Amino acid sequence: MPCPPGGILYTVRAGDTIIGIASRFGIPVDCLLRFNPQITDPNNIFPGQTICIPPQAACAPTPTCPPGGILYTVRPGDTIFGIASRFGIPADCLLRFNPQVTDSTIFPGQVLCIPPASACVPTPVPCPPGGILYTVRAGDTLFNIANRFGIPLDCLIRFNPQITNPNLIFPGQVICIPPASACVVTPPPQVPCPPGGILYTIRSGDTLFNIANRYGIPLDCLIRFNPQIPNPNVISPGQVICIPPASACR
Repeated sequence: MPCPPGGILYTVRAGDTIIGIASRFGIPVDCLLRFNPQITDPNNIFPGQTICIPPQAACAPTPTCPPGGILYTVRPGDTIFGIASRFGIPADCLLRFNPQVTDSTIFPGQVLCIPPASACVPTPVPCPPGGILYTVRAGDTLFNIANRFGIPLDCLIRFNPQITNPNLIFPGQVICIPPASACVVTPPPQVPCPPGGILYTIRSGDTLFNIANRYGIPLDCLIRFNPQIPNPNVISPGQVICIPPASACR
């Protein structure tokens, strides 16, 4: 396999190991091996042997691929346009699902996501008057999108029932951003808390287990004082819960 642009040819020296060479050049071992298929045993390299040190850009992590997509390893002579044509999808869609590719430059050995054609066709999403259709970009999460547009996360989820897993959205996916007026929320009922307890507002990343540990109380006690939570494994940012005092958990 030829060395990609930006890579260098390196001559193995006495004492070299694959792990040592990869560390020296700041690239993962599996990437170094991928660009050197002539090395059949990574534990056996010899002084004088020539290997390819790929550029760090060619060692980008494997992209996330939506259901129905496939991972494709770039071959010599491949181009973004050629790959897109071969799989019958637009080049801009291919690039959208591969944010690790800059300036349409790809290298032999690089792994790309080939999305299914269905992921390249914006799906009409009903949106209420005053709402907008938004195309998900690389790095987006529903939580961040909701914050950006100033609406509650549960409201954004409610207006996008086509999203079966709120933790899994993909670049190119079209979602509805409802107007803030459609997200008017009835104030949550006051959560009763015993003397010495505190009311705590759930933050992103919180779990009841972690909250209980943080406040030094048993998990079952925290659950007991929050009967409004039907499923202890499902809590949402913005939700208010009671943290009882440790004395109430004895």
